[in-house]
Parts: sequence; structure tokens; C-alpha cells
Amino acid sequence: MLSADGLSLAELKTRAEDIRQRLLRVPDVNKVDIIGERPQKIFIEFSHAKLATLGLTPQQIFDSVAKQNAVVSGGSVDTSADRINMRVTGAFSGVAAIAAVPVHSDGQVFRLGDIATVKRGYEDPPSFIVRQDGKPALGLGVSMQDGANIITLGKNLKDAMKAVTSELPVGIEITQIADQPHIVNESVSEFVETFAEALVIVLVVSFLSLGWRTGIVVALSVPLVLAIVLLVMYATGLDLHRITLGALIIALGLLVDDAIIAILDRRGAVHALSRPQAIAQSCQARRAREPGHDL
Repeated sequence: MLSADGLSLAELKTRAEDIRQRLLRVPDVNKVDIIGERPQKIFIEFSHAKLATLGLTPQQIFDSVAKQNAVVSGGSVDTSADRINMRVTGAFSGVAAIAAVPVHSDGQVFRLGDIATVKRGYEDPPSFIVRQDGKPALGLGVSMQDGANIITLGKNLKDAMKAVTSELPVGIEITQIADQPHIVNESVSEFVETFAEALVIVLVVSFLSLGWRTGIVVALSVPLVLAIVLLVMYATGLDLHRITLGALIIALGLLVDDAIIAILDRRGAVHALSRPQAIAQSCQARRAREPGHDL
């Protein structure tokens, strides 16, 4: 947010536009929007008493301005290959052009600027107002390019804003109200911490309750599956953000649970056979693999 004491909205917008142009040169910046800018309009103010003295009505002023600024077709020129549309000039270009509009009344021609006040001003009442600490302000919203690293973008923007702040005159304040790179960095750090804690807890519980062999199987399944998922995300162009990080945390919990259940089911199937049955089943499987055996 850009705010200042003693500056008009026009001067504040000029400063915001200068900062916008500098931020557009930062790598990985797609666009920079100025938020809270009040649109300017041209106002025509007149006195009904003065118009009555001149024998004019407000509707005559409205009709004169509408006729001068009417958008109509300028015709076209047909050639052997194409049709070229003609466009005429003469549209209003500013306050001076509107003030020079002729107003006709009973054979007399008046200049609009002589019978009314034509001036440029801001929309009143405003449809959208931005304030910072009770002072009028303008916001700058930065959008990142597709495929860029938001954390790298945040570092580049901080360096650029330090240079901008050092060159601003006294009285102009810049306040950051949103920091998406910081939020993403915290989310990634939180995911890494959660993953490390979950992996340690799973290893300890697996080793203590299931034994070393089963614990190693469960422990290896987590980083292996995570590496495969990251490769698939990289190949498909999926980025790490809050939704994908949350999905990864949930999926890792389901993965560990499924791995433990599969091992326990396998153990249950093995323990369900008695020792003689297990020996007999092993011998049958061995004889089935030998060539020329009889069924």
C-alpha cells in the first residue's frame, strides 16, 4: 500500500505508476495492477439562471455535446481485393475540446466554455476507496508468470522495493499487507517438518512393534513413493502449493497405514498354517517348479 500526507490522488497515482514500471522489470513478474485508483471524469457545470438569461435550456447543451461526440460510420471504400472501412476523427480529446463545443440557440452560437464550467475531476461519489491508517492510499498487486518460482520472486521483489523505498521522498509510506511467498515458504517448511516427524514416529513404532524387517519395509515405502509422486508432479507440471502439500500429507498417512496392514495380513496368513502344513505346502511348491513332475 502506498500512502502519503499532503499529496493529491493525482500525485500519488504518479508515484504508484513509477513504482509499477520498476516492478514490471523484475524477473518473473507478469503484471502489476494499481488498486484503488479513482477514475477521472469531465464535469460540465452550468447555472440555470445564466442559461435562462441566454435563452438556453440544459437539454440543448446535452444535445450539442452528444452530436459532437456521436460515433457513426464513416463509410467504406471497396477495392478489387477488400473493403476498407473509413474512420473519421473529431472525438473529444480533453477538457479544451469539450469547452469548444458550439451550442446553437435561436440563430446564435455560444461556446460551451463561455456559458458553463468544464473541468476534469475524480468520480464523485467514488465507487471504491482504499485507505491505509485512515489516509487515502493506492495498492500495488503483483502477479507472477506461469511456471515461475514464487519464493524466488519474493526475494527479487524485496530487493526491488528496498531500492524504491530508499529513493522515495519523506512522507510517502509503503506498507506490505500480503506476502504470498512467505506463506508458501512456511507451508513448505511445515510440510517438511511434518513429513520428518511422521517418518521418525512410523520408524520407531514399526521397529518396536513389528520388528526390524517389517520396519525397514514400511520405512522404505514412504520415501520411495514420495519420490515417484514428485517425479509425476514434475512431469505433469503440478507445483507445490497448499492444496498439493495437504494432499501429500494425507496420502502419506494412508500409505503407511496400508503398508502396515498388508504386512500384518501377510503375517496372519503365514501364522494360520501349522508347521507340518507349511512344510508340505513348501514341498509342493518346490516340486511344481521342477521339470517333468507329475500332477
